[in-house]
Amino acid sequence: MVIKKGRAPLVAGTPAQTARLRPLRNPLYDTELMAAAAAVGRIELFVNRRTFATGAVKNLNDTNMEADGVLSLPLEFDLLGLTGKLNFGAALADINAFYNEGVLQWFFHQSVPWLQIPVTEIPSGVSPFGYTTVAASTIFANGTPSGTNFYNMADHLRQARHILSMESFRGVVQFPATITPTADLLFKLLMQGILYAAL
Repeated sequence: MVIKKGRAPLVAGTPAQTARLRPLRNPLYDTELMAAAAAVGRIELFVNRRTFATGAVKNLNDTNMEADGVLSLPLEFDLLGLTGKLNFGAALADINAFYNEGVLQWFFHQSVPWLQIPVTEIPSGVSPFGYTTVAASTIFANGTPSGTNFYNMADHLRQARHILSMESFRGVVQFPATITPTADLLFKLLMQGILYAAL
């Protein structure tokens, strides 16, 4: 398109095409491993989709991220809230240590936390209810077992936090007093919301 002389540029470029996306009811999730007998001061989530901090390889049950710390192009996401789960069979002492000491921090492309709360405030979502021991295995759920029970991440306008492609984000659980699990302990953090994928 040619525009009037006297103002540069003389030719306006064609606007970039926007990818056509479809909404999917698909949470994003990532897991970190706290190794047995190792002192743990912090864990990071959504930063490495391939391996745990110990070097062990992750599988699809551990993460469904396609890129480290960002959404790959052209994916976008409406973040409604967070849920978190410890692995079934964890020792009760390890569960207590994790929840008594843990503080969750959430970051969007900055060094200052966007959110900082005790992990006790992060419900387990759809899960067995309460604390149950079956054949010496521990099953634990934090909060009411409901698909609508999550930590709400809506903004001041009560809208979902929209995450663009290639916008960085991560979760960190800090333990001000380090914890030392008696057995391998896994924590899975789920981003509940709507994933927008290419048609």
